Amino acid sequence: MLGKRSKRIRQKKKPETRHSRMFRDAFRSEREIRVRKRPEEERRRSLPWWAWLLWAVFLGAIAYTLFFSPFHSLKYLSVSGNRDVPQSEIENFIREEWSRSILAVLPGNNFFLFRTGDMEYLLLRRFPKLETVEARKAFPNRLSVVVSERNRIFLFCSQGSCFLIDRDGRAVDATEATREENTPFLVRVEDAAGQGVESGTMIFDSDLPDVALRLERGMREDLGLSLVSPIVMPSRVSGEFRFRTEVGWEVYAATDILPEKTVATLRLVLEDELPEEKREKLRYIDLRTENRAFYAFEEEKEQEEEEGQEDEETSEQENDEESP
Repeated sequence: MLGKRSKRIRQKKKPETRHSRMFRDAFRSEREIRVRKRPEEERRRSLPWWAWLLWAVFLGAIAYTLFFSPFHSLKYLSVSGNRDVPQSEIENFIREEWSRSILAVLPGNNFFLFRTGDMEYLLLRRFPKLETVEARKAFPNRLSVVVSERNRIFLFCSQGSCFLIDRDGRAVDATEATREENTPFLVRVEDAAGQGVESGTMIFDSDLPDVALRLERGMREDLGLSLVSPIVMPSRVSGEFRFRTEVGWEVYAATDILPEKTVATLRLVLEDELPEEKREKLRYIDLRTENRAFYAFEEEKEQEEEEGQEDEETSEQENDEESP
């Protein structure tokens, strides 16, 4: 027992866990960390020049393939949905736009750089007759454009200046709308109050142009009335439109009544109470009250004027008698 050496029991070293490594690294000095990273940085710097050259050639080839290769240039164009706007004009406008360079270097007709949203905006601005535009790209070199057209173009005029009205009710420049090819489709609304308008300002509710166009279409197409331009608004806050027919009489319509109801009421009045032979001296038909119609003739106007003159003469005579 005395001559034997005691044997030491060796304990197995526990494997280092991820949490223990994180705890150990947290107390390492910045110098130790830099020393550990230095060999890796040296290996990066030690790449030969020809490796850098190969990388540059590789990246240049990718850039050329993506942005300058004719394989990714838009060539084939299709336009559908147009009715009154000539297809050739839409196509020529698109080709003219994508022929322009981007940043004076990159081709404008590149598949990856061409932005369909910008083209949709430009088409709506150039052709006010278009109501919606949807442009889609098909890899690698095709562009399809689907459009829809509005029946009429709403044009708001005041003090000799005319503006288009966007979806938010704001005034927009109407230079393109006043082109000669758009003249048959314009519906002009004149502000009788003559209040000034500035481009970009809110004029009225966004649904008001739609009300005017539906009224004009119903009277013209459904009732066969020949209307004279422009439609008159007494003021922007009056809430009414006044339509004048070619024979002279007018129709007063409210903006807060459904246009289809107004047209239906007008139809009943014209068919039941005011046939063609009774409209010779008609002054106006007032439809500003829902489901009711009021009308007046020129004779009534003359009687009112005569009664007004008689009242004035009577008052003058009374004033003469009262004076000493």
